[in-house]
Amino acid sequence: MPVSPVQVRLCPVPVVVPVIGGSLPNRQLSTDNPHLVFLSGGVDEPMSWRNLIYIAIILCLAGLSIYLSGRSPLTILRTDPQSRELSGVVSAYETIRQQADAELSSDQACQGAIEGMVHRLDPYSVYIPPDKAGAFSRRVMAGRLDETGVRLAQQGDKIILSGCLADSPADKAGLAGGMELLSIDGRDADEMTLAQAQAAASGQPDSTVKLVFRQGRQNREVILRAASFALPSVTGLVREGDGWDYNLDDSGGICYLRITEFLEQTAQEFHQAYQRLPHPRALVLDLRDNPGGLKDSAVAVAERFLSQGLIVRTVRRDGHQETCYAHSDGEYPLLPMVVLIDGQTASAAEIVAGALQAHGRAALLGARSFGKWSVQSTISLGPGLGLLYMTTGHYYLDEPPSTGPTASSGAATSAATSPARQRPGLMPDIEVKLSARSAERLAALRLQGELVRANPSTAPSTAAPAALKREILRSDAQLAAAVQFLRQAAPATAPAGGPGDAQEAP
Repeated sequence: MPVSPVQVRLCPVPVVVPVIGGSLPNRQLSTDNPHLVFLSGGVDEPMSWRNLIYIAIILCLAGLSIYLSGRSPLTILRTDPQSRELSGVVSAYETIRQQADAELSSDQACQGAIEGMVHRLDPYSVYIPPDKAGAFSRRVMAGRLDETGVRLAQQGDKIILSGCLADSPADKAGLAGGMELLSIDGRDADEMTLAQAQAAASGQPDSTVKLVFRQGRQNREVILRAASFALPSVTGLVREGDGWDYNLDDSGGICYLRITEFLEQTAQEFHQAYQRLPHPRALVLDLRDNPGGLKDSAVAVAERFLSQGLIVRTVRRDGHQETCYAHSDGEYPLLPMVVLIDGQTASAAEIVAGALQAHGRAALLGARSFGKWSVQSTISLGPGLGLLYMTTGHYYLDEPPSTGPTASSGAATSAATSPARQRPGLMPDIEVKLSARSAERLAALRLQGELVRANPSTAPSTAAPAALKREILRSDAQLAAAVQFLRQAAPATAPAGGPGDAQEAP
């Protein structure tokens, strides 16, 4: 689908192509965020990025003109004084074209120049070439994957099918969890690592993959075509049939919702999930490992819990500001609430957590958040040129200072309005850390909670939902602390025993 030139997304590191390797779901693609991976439109802002697009157009035209006419780059650029600073780039291209042993087309040169320029900006800006632009748009904006949906796990020296992502080709084929993988496209599974097998089994868009499993005493051959399907961005604790189990405490009314990232449909998904909560008297909102997403989607979620006050303020390079305030329409009932955060809670997720903390609406529990305060925009460069996913501003969770330099001056007068690169992440009200081993185990358990298991086996990775839920509650010290806090904040929600007795996994 076409991408709006000003769709705004907030994310630690942008996702360029869907993840097809590894045994984790497609929620991580960040060198900063080891756990990905990614309703409203964007924000019309002054076109501070026009110069960059202008550069790209100049390079393409100059390269093509050089190739066809052999004219000097200085001659080409002489008619436009503003572009003379690019003469060195065009001269380098001419030298490469004439003397390099390898051939370089004008398209390759243009894309390489754009990629190099964007790489110089900051760690969060990237260039998306034309052949990856479609998959990028589907993944980043709509949360859609282009693959088979197969998820594998290691069990001893065997690779088994853990389960399938919901609504994926593998799910629609009715694959049963627990089957041993024998081969992929004729290659024996015992010749592959788990990561290699996962990548091969996921497939490439519009391609087919032939999988052979051992089911009981018989072999089962399945041919899957990789296709586009949507990932849910709002989940419960574990998948149960066609829905989710949202209960942390059946008799006490403590409910659980998790947002994995902020996509176009997240606010609507969240409201639908909230309406399914069984008589909630307290709520845990899990934003751990949430890399961010669309700003407007985050604002829409935060506004559900706030009746007034600032949610977020964005500031562009030229000083232009946009502020988003809460309104009382559609606000949820006032319930005791805890928001879980960690070192991978970033950007749009920090907007929600920070706004709820600032207004005293929820207590933050966990570890300090990532601390990414920049705004990314997806910008189309036109046919054949791809997309820019570029930092175009920064955001703040407070009003501008009432005295001192104006916002447009770029100066800062307080810690809250200091330059974004110097601001740390959100500090939790209640600090509870997980060991690296516990966090890794919990990530694996949460993945299992997301999978569809058509026929659970005795393998731990394909445990029944009730058993998996108990294991998650025993393993998640942060979730246990949140439940304990809510019991104390709202005694009427506290039954005897349950997840509050959980301890951190070794």
